[in-house]
Amino acid sequence: MTVFTDRNGNDINDWIKPGADLSGVDLSDANLSDANLSSANLSRANLCRANLSGANLTDAILFGADLFDANLSNARLSGVNLYGADLSLARLGGVIGWWTVKRKDAIINLDSALGVPD
Repeated sequence: MTVFTDRNGNDINDWIKPGADLSGVDLSDANLSDANLSSANLSRANLCRANLSGANLTDAILFGADLFDANLSNARLSGVNLYGADLSLARLGGVIGWWTVKRKDAIINLDSALGVPD
């Protein structure tokens, strides 16, 4: 069984599930690799430097989430709402479903996340 941990190494498995309401929760530096957070509410969550590689975020709400320097490599983002999310320095290689992301036009610092020079 995968153990999901917060920044202090505490087990947070009870929180990490499809449809979870994690709005505004501090998950900075959390290990959420391969987590199933489909349809989860992560609006305004602090996900700075979180490891979300391989995570299933299908239809998740990431409205205003802080994803600064987060690892989203190979994550499933189909239908995700990223309105106002900060993706500065986020790693997005191999993201699945990018074409279905809602409100890509409102994402903060997407160019830096994709490596586009200023």
